[in-house]
Amino acid sequence: MKDSLRHHCSSAILLFFSLAILSLLDLGCGKPNSLAPEDPSIPGRRDYVWKVDTLYMPVNPGESIWGSAAGDVWVCGTGGPAGQGMQHFDGRTWKALDVLVNGFSIFGFSKDDVWMGSNDGQILHYDGREWTLNFDFEVDGTHFVDICDIWGSRPDDVYACGFILYKTSAYEPESIKGFVLHYDGNTWKEVCRGDFNSQFLSVRKSEGKIFVWSFTFQDYNNSDIYYQLTNNGKLEKLFSNSISKIIMGNNLIMNGKVYFSIGYNFFRYEDGLLVKVLSVDNINYGYCCYGRSERDIIIRMQDGLAHYNGTDIQYIYHSPSPTMIIIAVPVILEKDVFFLALDRGKTLVLHGKLND
Repeated sequence: MKDSLRHHCSSAILLFFSLAILSLLDLGCGKPNSLAPEDPSIPGRRDYVWKVDTLYMPVNPGESIWGSAAGDVWVCGTGGPAGQGMQHFDGRTWKALDVLVNGFSIFGFSKDDVWMGSNDGQILHYDGREWTLNFDFEVDGTHFVDICDIWGSRPDDVYACGFILYKTSAYEPESIKGFVLHYDGNTWKEVCRGDFNSQFLSVRKSEGKIFVWSFTFQDYNNSDIYYQLTNNGKLEKLFSNSISKIIMGNNLIMNGKVYFSIGYNFFRYEDGLLVKVLSVDNINYGYCCYGRSERDIIIRMQDGLAHYNGTDIQYIYHSPSPTMIIIAVPVILEKDVFFLALDRGKTLVLHGKLND
């Protein structure tokens, strides 16, 4: 169990294997990974030209992808030997970098302001020249601390979340607690820790409100739960469902609004209500949506990618292999998209570019 939690915190994948449900769930979406079109009322285009790159990450796969531009894309993973856990794309080629951490989550604001969370409580920062340790979240009496997600609304308002696996005796149940950290431009501070067994998988902020997606497990009654974090560090449950009802998905920020993928539906959260944007009536739906606007949404499928333009849904990419799994939050730019995928141990990047 400990190894399972550590290896795929970003997707909580091994917690779902035994249930034979879609693996490698994704988390959220944030800027500048997602750029709004000039006019969100115009249906999004579908004329992508696709290229697939295979990254050299032989020991463990990529976990997270982020980019500020088509010539500045990062992929981090759970590592192996030096130089195999971090890759950077300059618009032409991918290059392995020697960063001696196991990266689980990556996010930034520009080419010289990038954050990465690791699987041992460390948060690193890239200033355009080098990666340096910025914060080490140390908790006594633990096996490890994982940073599952990192996201920010601006450089002085950055959040990170994850989970702490506490040490217990052989006769005690494992104790796992989710947490949320905040960076104000100077220092990192813990703002919330769950008092129940949980993994905090994603954190986003919209209109001053902080939203946390958690996988919670109590006495084998597993649930996906969305919370709102209050000013006093308390979690207020927004909605939840048991894993048996297959509530899976992500939360993303699009044009300043927060959206939730829940089951086969995609909602906008507004004034405390869930407003349905679309439903995906397809057995191959991958339970995650991303986009530039409500008329330009890319939908993860188990066999590729589909697109919703405000009217209908059509495939825009078909996976060439039945074992390919699209994972992680994609990079969505004005004319380019980058999706991270796995196929039989290989780490792939699907690069889609709109025709000029």
